[in-house]
Amino acid sequence: MDFRILGPVEVVSEGRPLPLGGPRQRMVLAVLLSRLNEVVSTDRLIEDVWSGEPPDGSRRTLQAYVSNLRKTLDNAVPGTLTSRAPGYLLTADPQDVDAQRFEGLVEAGRRHLATDPAIARARLCEALSLWRGTPYADLAGEMSLRPEITRLEELRSAAIAERIDADLALGRQDAVIGELETLIAEHPLTERFRAQLMLALYRSGRQADALRAYRRTREALGEELGIEPSRDLQHLENLILVQDPSLTLDADAEMPGANQRSVRGFELREKIGAGRFGETYLAYQHSMGREVAVKAIRSRYANDPASSGASRPKRRPSPGSNIPTSSPSTTSGESPTVPS
Repeated sequence: MDFRILGPVEVVSEGRPLPLGGPRQRMVLAVLLSRLNEVVSTDRLIEDVWSGEPPDGSRRTLQAYVSNLRKTLDNAVPGTLTSRAPGYLLTADPQDVDAQRFEGLVEAGRRHLATDPAIARARLCEALSLWRGTPYADLAGEMSLRPEITRLEELRSAAIAERIDADLALGRQDAVIGELETLIAEHPLTERFRAQLMLALYRSGRQADALRAYRRTREALGEELGIEPSRDLQHLENLILVQDPSLTLDADAEMPGANQRSVRGFELREKIGAGRFGETYLAYQHSMGREVAVKAIRSRYANDPASSGASRPKRRPSPGSNIPTSSPSTTSGESPTVPS
């Protein structure tokens, strides 16, 4: 059985939605779902279902709602809704609730964000795909649900920002600019989205647009709140002004991609080999005025002695070409060590 609250309240069993009754009866289910696997007292249910203004006979009405829900749920999974003093207990695996799955996937994405943005992005995308609209959309006007709706929407906003962080780490800056502009229109005072837009524009070769985005942020904050942008945002503007190298994708952030032509002073000209430990490139070292064969070793193998001979070129320079091969040692500073 699948309980869904990231949108209208639904319960799906074997691919078919179950009948849940009218708004008040659905509200009983919503309150029980918000306290899954916990006993909810009858008094608390009455308070939440009728927003503190219960009608006469509300206790009997509540009992009827629970009886109807119990019959519906028991037809799918017996024992899901039971009486338990001083109220009622809804029992289910937390993974059967879309909001619980969402939070678990977001946490998994966060754990990978710094070390493997591709995995982080996949987890966060999966989490966000669970959303069908406003949480408890058919009951969104109920006062008792508003704190939980707000909490979930804030988690979703944070998950979107973290997925965009993963996109930026993967060099997908062009792909997120339009999305960020839409998000800023929806959340004009959220500095995180504005900072991400500035960075995405700068990495797309649009320094002037990035600086204009900062000026628009300053104007919006000044007009709406009478405040200046945060120190972090001001610092980002300064970095963009001076074209600070720290704003570009770190060579240690990923294996060289299709759009990455320089790593640690080596101009990458042609990939000539690949293996389990990394990739080998024909490159030009401007500081020495020479062509070299550069091995880019994935960071997880950086301290593995076997990696020094693991990535053999598919096409080697001819015997008379006089092209030196840079050392794969990660301590010499001559050869990049980059994780995939």
